[in-house]
Amino acid sequence: MKTDSEGYDTELSLIRSQFYSALELFQQQTALNFTSISGVGADPTVAKNLADRAMFLAHVTSFYPNHLAEFPSDLAAFLKSSARTLPSGLRFHVTQALVLFVNRKIIDIKDTLALFMELQTLDDRNLRKLAFSHVVHSIRRMNKNHKNEAMNRALQNVLFTLLQQEGEAKAKRSLITLSELHRRKVWFDDRTANAICMACFHSSSRIMIAVLSFLLDYEKIENDDEDTDDLSSEDEIVKTPKLSSTRRLPTRHIIRVQLLARRKRKQNYSVLFVA
Repeated sequence: MKTDSEGYDTELSLIRSQFYSALELFQQQTALNFTSISGVGADPTVAKNLADRAMFLAHVTSFYPNHLAEFPSDLAAFLKSSARTLPSGLRFHVTQALVLFVNRKIIDIKDTLALFMELQTLDDRNLRKLAFSHVVHSIRRMNKNHKNEAMNRALQNVLFTLLQQEGEAKAKRSLITLSELHRRKVWFDDRTANAICMACFHSSSRIMIAVLSFLLDYEKIENDDEDTDDLSSEDEIVKTPKLSSTRRLPTRHIIRVQLLARRKRKQNYSVLFVA
């Protein structure tokens, strides 16, 4: 297909038709609740056929930009709407296909960042590793030769918004990603440092402790997935590499956190006196 794309138009159309037929059948099974509690479909052959054809089409999309113009967006929409209920194998293969699209610049990272962060909150160890490494490597690669400030700001805004959410799962994944990019000096700017500092006031105590540990260079930021942690699997502990003193956030950011904390305490006291 790479050397003679026009000669395989008929075969491509057949596989494309088979993919959308399998997709429709799978969605019908899901709608009729033909799935078990674990999310594994009643007919695993449908999911396997769907995964195989999705991966094949993903590999040849760049050779058929007109025939498969809608395929990348359709696949992303399918994963976004069904990620939590998909069988783990199918979900992983569809995610791999999206990674391939981003790497080949068929889809922009800014259009899929929120989805890849969402995938990291699912109870799927392999998927979480894939999504996390893809986000970090994509942003590092984007900034390798020169920094696109407009793109960086757009991506930062997505992660900053997730970090400010009350939900611990998304905030934790955002914090780990930002910390890794800061540690690697990809996003070694004041905006990223300030966003990490402001997470000291997160409603989750574990997020607060992780941020303070990062600021004070006391411990690693840990994704401490213990037996009592229902946010992820039992056997995984994802840690960022230990921070050396040379990678500590500048003192001015720590001072800013202290000033903000004092201001917040004063506001709380004033509310108490008014009440």
